[in-house]
Amino acid sequence: MSQWLAYMGSDPSLVRYALYQVQENVPELEPEESWGLGYEQESQMLVRKEPQRSRGPVALLPVALDLRTRGFVGHAGWRGGPRIPECTQPHRWRSWLGAVAGTLPDLGPGRAQMIQALPDFLRRNVRGQSDDEVFFHRFLQHLRQEAGSIQRPVLQTEPMVAALRSTVAEIRALAREHETPCNAALVVTNSRHTLVCSLGTPVGVRQMEGIPASCVPEGDPMALGSRLRKVLRPDFRSLVLLADVRGVEGWQTLEPGQIHAFTPRWEHHSTPLG
Repeated sequence: MSQWLAYMGSDPSLVRYALYQVQENVPELEPEESWGLGYEQESQMLVRKEPQRSRGPVALLPVALDLRTRGFVGHAGWRGGPRIPECTQPHRWRSWLGAVAGTLPDLGPGRAQMIQALPDFLRRNVRGQSDDEVFFHRFLQHLRQEAGSIQRPVLQTEPMVAALRSTVAEIRALAREHETPCNAALVVTNSRHTLVCSLGTPVGVRQMEGIPASCVPEGDPMALGSRLRKVLRPDFRSLVLLADVRGVEGWQTLEPGQIHAFTPRWEHHSTPLG
C-alpha cells in the first residue's frame, strides 16, 4: 500500500493547526515502509527522504507538524525498485513536487524512450529507476509545451491542467496497450497550485477556514486567552488532500476521472479527462 498527503495553507506558521483538524483521519501505514516529504520554505522546495525500511508504523502527520511552509507533499509506502533516495517519492524539480499512490502501468522497454524524449534539463534530473519519476517529468515536459517555459514560475492554472491531462492520457494509453492495471492517484504542486487526479485510487479533501478552538491542545500558545472564541484565526485558509482514503472516514471524496485544481485564491476547479 502507498499513501500521499498534500497540504496548502495561507500562513506558513499555522501548519500544525490545520493538521490537528485531520489527525484522526490519516491512518498509519504498516512497518517496513519508506517515506519522503517535500515542502516549500523561503521560496525553495526542500525534500527529506527515508528510503530504508522503518522499524515501526509510518505516520506522515507527526513529521509535518513542525514545518513552517505554505505547501508540502508527503509520501509513504514503496512502489518497487531499489530503496534509494532517487526512487523515493515525492519527486522534485525546482518549485514542483509530484507523487503517485497506487498502481501505474509498467513502462517496460518504453521507459528509456520516454526519458530520451525529455528536454536535456529535465532528463538530467531523472536519477532513479521508478516509473512514477518518469511520469512526473513528462508532466513537466507537457507543462513546458503548454506554458512556453517552466524556467520561470507558471502562474496560470489552465496550462497546468492541460499538462496533467496529457500525462494522464499517456498513462491510460499505456495501460490499454500493455493490458496492465492502472489504479492510481496523482498529485503535483508548486505550493501555490495543487492538482490531483484519481484513476481508481480515491482522493479525499478537507478545505478549512479558521482554526476550531476545540482542535487546539490544552496549553498551546494559540489557545491562551482564546477560550471564549469557538474559531481562532478566521482569516486562515488551508487545504489537506489524502490518497488513498478507502475505509477512512472524515474526507470528501473527489470525483474520479477529473483533473482537480486548487488555486491560490482557494478555488476548486474540476476538468473532465475526456
